[in-house]
Amino acid sequence: MKKIIYILIVLFSITAFSQEAAKNTGNELQITNISVFPNPFNVKTTISFNSSYKTNITFTVRNLLGSIIKSEKITLLKGKNSIPFYQNKLNSGIYIYSIKAKDKVISKRFVVK
Repeated sequence: MKKIIYILIVLFSITAFSQEAAKNTGNELQITNISVFPNPFNVKTTISFNSSYKTNITFTVRNLLGSIIKSEKITLLKGKNSIPFYQNKLNSGIYIYSIKAKDKVISKRFVVK
């Protein structure tokens, strides 16, 4: 009987914790609908996305060896945002861009022709 009561208490605790976590997800930053156009590009591309609220991010571009090509702090607005990126004499190839806000990092890639 004690084991059953213990199991019920543990299950109740897990359920309560899960419900509390679900309530808090509405406060998390959500970056959605990320697109890069044009991709591949010669001169300029634009990274577009939606943000769930106004916040500061760090936008970073790296080559495939991990070297930082560009790093910039940007303030996002709630809703649609876009970041222009210019080729600036980069060699042709694949580059990784990252959007970092607090403890969340989203990384994608684009191609310079």
